[in-house]
Amino acid sequence: MTISLVPFRIKDHLQRTGELASFAWPTVSSVVQNGNPQALMEEYVRLAYLDSTWSSILKMDNEIIGCIFGTIRPKLKLKSKWHILKRMMALPKRLKRGDYGHINNPQEFYFKFIETEKKIAKLAKKDEAESMLATIDAEIRFLVVDKEFQGQGIGKQLVEAFLNETRLNNCHAVQVQLDLQSNWRFFEALGFGRIHEFEDPLNSFIEGTPTQSFIYYREI
Repeated sequence: MTISLVPFRIKDHLQRTGELASFAWPTVSSVVQNGNPQALMEEYVRLAYLDSTWSSILKMDNEIIGCIFGTIRPKLKLKSKWHILKRMMALPKRLKRGDYGHINNPQEFYFKFIETEKKIAKLAKKDEAESMLATIDAEIRFLVVDKEFQGQGIGKQLVEAFLNETRLNNCHAVQVQLDLQSNWRFFEALGFGRIHEFEDPLNSFIEGTPTQSFIYYREI
């Protein structure tokens, strides 16, 4: 049995990572009807990847059992931001024509997604303006571990790999957004602390009830 940490390649690894993500966030299945929720999760993975500057997967033999994307904000290039913008502008059309299966009220789904992203950005600006925390110049954009391998140190190995990268780039602090389906106790065990709790428009839309999300933070 060989375990290896290798860079994520979207061409080779998107399908498996989307599969892991669809199992990790099962409520997406309630949004997608007459289709495959994995297709929607693959789009989410693609967007997170485009918004990252560092990515790795953990493989056991030839099977992907975990994946992480991280962003070191000063290294995020204008070209990457342009690709994200193009993808985001095309998303409403893809949702409407059913590329990911039938989604009730796809326009509202899209607007709630944008609203959540804006809330997170607003909180980040507030932190920067108040200077209450160390400069947050890194972020974990995506983390998933195969359920069969959870509790075996896979997630910790992935997070520590990204934290090592932030140290090499002289970052000051890293943040991660978590929701009710995320294991915040895992991040607390790694030294992260909760700095924000907010009503998440997208998750509230998916769940059909007001739902909270959280921002966690750790100095490096």
